[in-house]
Amino acid sequence: MKTNRIGLTFHETFSLSRPAVGQVLSTVSQAPQMRSLDKYLREHTALGTRYIKSMPRYATGAGLLDFARHLTRFGQYALNHDRLLEHQGTQWLMHYYLSAPQGPGPAFWHHLVSNFFYVGHEFSKTQVERQITAFVEQNEGRTLAKRTLSDAATIFLGTYLKSDGLGRLGLLTQLPDERYQVTEPVSPPPWAAAYALLDYWEAHFQDQLTVSLDLLTAPGGFTALFLMDQHNFNEVLRVLQAKRYVEVYRVAPPHQVVLLRRDPEPLLQTLYGTT
Repeated sequence: MKTNRIGLTFHETFSLSRPAVGQVLSTVSQAPQMRSLDKYLREHTALGTRYIKSMPRYATGAGLLDFARHLTRFGQYALNHDRLLEHQGTQWLMHYYLSAPQGPGPAFWHHLVSNFFYVGHEFSKTQVERQITAFVEQNEGRTLAKRTLSDAATIFLGTYLKSDGLGRLGLLTQLPDERYQVTEPVSPPPWAAAYALLDYWEAHFQDQLTVSLDLLTAPGGFTALFLMDQHNFNEVLRVLQAKRYVEVYRVAPPHQVVLLRRDPEPLLQTLYGTT
């Protein structure tokens, strides 16, 4: 599956900053036809030079901007109804887009989430660096400089630890000696997870109307991106059933999820209280 992704060194050594990304979104909305976003950000924000480079890339990786630096549907709703990007649903969707196997986040991000993010798992920064090394060598056939590896691991961990990043999701806690533990997070709002599920379905099962429930809940599958247990996923399916997006057949295994409609905007409207 060929997808557009932001590159490994997109970050300029900075972790995601929601306030800075919010400034980027506001600027894009004010001048959508600008030729140079970087120049416009220098003229109309207080962001530093490296933030001006990195934060639009974070906005793209988090699904808020497309690769032409236009607001996505999600980005437009977030800007209109959650300008500071504080809503749990907004932050969970940002995490989803950064981590989804189909992009637009950096490929190593999905690899790390898949390998490290399960409740109770404890690991070190060195282990994160080793995973990035192995991933890049296997998929790109190159060896990264030690500093590049360290920076990539630092910004990944910092994004989930800092309160102005995605720390409020409660996915990660820091232990002594540069060790980290994945904690049971705040559950994503069902409407946010439902919106993500439609995106995931479009990317992985585009020509299918029916998918096995086991496939969605398997290790490394959709629910793993949200560290979601069966109870929480059932709530997402209940929400989608109530809106007539899916039907779930549990008469006999393997249980099946049937897609009835593909228009995701009503889910964002409900998530942000515009309906």
